[in-house]
Amino acid sequence: WGGGRYSVALDASRVSTNSISSFNPQLGSNLTASYVQPLLRNFKIDGLRQQLLVARKTEEIADLQLRQQTVLTERAVRSAYYDLVGALGQLDVARQSLDLSRESLRQNERRVEVGTMARIDIIEAQAEVARVEESVILAEASIRTFEDNLRTLVLNPAQADFWSVRLVPSERPVLAAQAVEVDAAVRSALENRTDLAEARRRLETTDINLSYVKNQKLPAVDLVANYNTVGLAGTQFQFGSGFPPPIQSQSQRSFGDALRDVFGNEFKTWSVQLQVNYPIGTSPAGAALAAGRLQREQQLTTIRELETQITASVRDAGRQVSTNLQRVDATRKAREFAEIRLDAEQKRVTAGLATTFQLFQAQRDLANAKLQENRAIIDYNRALVNLRAVQTAPLGGR
Repeated sequence: WGGGRYSVALDASRVSTNSISSFNPQLGSNLTASYVQPLLRNFKIDGLRQQLLVARKTEEIADLQLRQQTVLTERAVRSAYYDLVGALGQLDVARQSLDLSRESLRQNERRVEVGTMARIDIIEAQAEVARVEESVILAEASIRTFEDNLRTLVLNPAQADFWSVRLVPSERPVLAAQAVEVDAAVRSALENRTDLAEARRRLETTDINLSYVKNQKLPAVDLVANYNTVGLAGTQFQFGSGFPPPIQSQSQRSFGDALRDVFGNEFKTWSVQLQVNYPIGTSPAGAALAAGRLQREQQLTTIRELETQITASVRDAGRQVSTNLQRVDATRKAREFAEIRLDAEQKRVTAGLATTFQLFQAQRDLANAKLQENRAIIDYNRALVNLRAVQTAPLGGR
């Protein structure tokens, strides 16, 4: 209690001697108990309690770092998953564009056969097909790249089919709009962010060290209590007068008799004292206290700056969710208008009112509009992932 410490010791001995002695051999037993109670220095905190408290804070920091790594790994997996989903969506758009360009090529060939279109238009259509085929090839390569990125995060490299197993997402880019409360997200981040919690634990560690250093500047005033009881046994001799003294009688006392003396408090002594120790001059604790106070001020400043940074990052993450949701709506409308325009251009080409170049341009515009819509949906889902993660851990990276 209050930094008190105690000790209890039970000793036993057997001594034989050639000298004249009342007991030979002599069997001794000694029970000693002592208690030291600090009254100032080491009362509230001492070196052992300081180390224990600091060790607990260190363990908490390690747990926070593990939690942070878990959150960031989950975010990386989700981001890699959406990269793969987006690449598959890009491949779908490229294949749709390839189907349109091939159909345009077939129609141009029929028109050339009937004499309603020049042969140069076939070459232009063939060039367009080749261009779109390249986009399909690039999209397929992107899928392999993003698939490898995801596999390194979710699969065990030691398994035999690590590089051969196919990863097929269970969903395509979808829009699942969610309400976002930025203020609530900020409050959640200030309560749950691992980096902020770690900074606070380090501040608490500094407070523990400061408390210890302050306590060490106090005088050492200790209340010390000692208690001792002894027992004696062995072969006891009774001597007469003369030199050397003759042995008149002898008796035996066993070691058990000595123990009975000890625990029966037959021969006891005790003492209580007050010890005071006060160093004269400058102590090392004074310099350590000044350094600790400066460190604490620096840590407080770091925490305040971190709180501001966290608030800004959460607000930005929430803004990205809102912005990307608006992008999804805008790109959806652009895609719908591009579809209407392509349909109109196809009818104009059939009627001979538009050129193949205008038709291909409309097809490209539709493909770009679909890609933009796909990218906006992916970015929206990734923004939701980031908003969820930023409330627990610093994002960094992508």
